[in-house]
Amino acid sequence: MRLMPFLIAIAAIGGSAVADPVGGQGTWETTLKARDINGYAVALDDPRAAFFFDSTLNITWLADMKAASGSSFDDGWLNWDGLLTRSAARAWADALTLAGKDDWRLPAILNTGSPLCDLSYGGGTDCGYNVQTEVGGRYSELAYLYYVTLGNLAYCPPGSQTDPPCEIPQNGWGLTNTAHFTNLQPLIFWSGTEQVLTSSVGTDTFTFTFSMNGGIQLGGICSTCEFSAVAVRDGDVLVASVPEPATSYLAFLALASVVATQHRRRAAPVPAFVLA
Repeated sequence: MRLMPFLIAIAAIGGSAVADPVGGQGTWETTLKARDINGYAVALDDPRAAFFFDSTLNITWLADMKAASGSSFDDGWLNWDGLLTRSAARAWADALTLAGKDDWRLPAILNTGSPLCDLSYGGGTDCGYNVQTEVGGRYSELAYLYYVTLGNLAYCPPGSQTDPPCEIPQNGWGLTNTAHFTNLQPLIFWSGTEQVLTSSVGTDTFTFTFSMNGGIQLGGICSTCEFSAVAVRDGDVLVASVPEPATSYLAFLALASVVATQHRRRAAPVPAFVLA
C-alpha cells in the first residue's frame, strides 16, 4: 500500500498559515507544562520555554517544531529547511541529548488497521481524517496534539464518506491553534511507527506520517521523501519546581517568626538572680 504520493498531494491543499495561541480551544492551557532548557518550570508563554510536558500523554515535546533545521541530519539543499528523510529523522531524534536526557524519539502512532492502514475520511480508524487519538490508554501522539491538545479541526468533517471523498471542508479546518510551540506549521511530520514488509523482491519499510495541514494521518513506502520531524520523550524533564506564591509567603512568615523570637531572646534583660 504505497500511499506517500497521495499524502503529498493531500498536503498541497491550501491550509492555514502559521497560527497563534488560541485560548479556550483544546486542552493545552491546562495539560501542557513549560520547561526551560535546563528542565526548570516556566510559564507557558515564557520565551525560555524549550519543552512542553503533556500531562495526559506523559511525554515531553520539543517546543521548537523545526529544531532539526540546520542540524547535521538536514541536507541543507533548501536553506536548511528542516525536512528530513525517514532514516535521517530517526537518526536525528536518536542522537539528541537535551536537558540531560538521551532517550528522545519520534512520536508514536497507533497502528490498529489491517492491513497496515485502514483509510477513512469520517474517522474512527488509524488512517485518514478524524483518526483515533487514543485506544486503551495508548495514543497517536501527533494526532492527539492536533485534535485534542490544540483543538484543531480536520479538513473533512466527521462522518464523511471515503468514496467519494468529502467535497466540502468543514468550517474552521486546519492549523488554527499552535499554543506556544514555535515553528509549528501546516506540514507533514514523520512518526516513529514503522512496519517492515517482506516480499519476493526484498524488504520495504512502511511508515506512518501526520499532516498538520488538515489533520490527515497516512503512511506508505518512500525512502527518499522528506518531511518535518519533532522529537519527544517519555515522562517529564522537570528537575525543580518554583514554589507557589502562597507557599513562599508562608515560608517567609515562618522564617520571620523564628528570627523575631531569637532577637527577643537576645534583647531580654538579664534576670536579677543572675546578678546576685
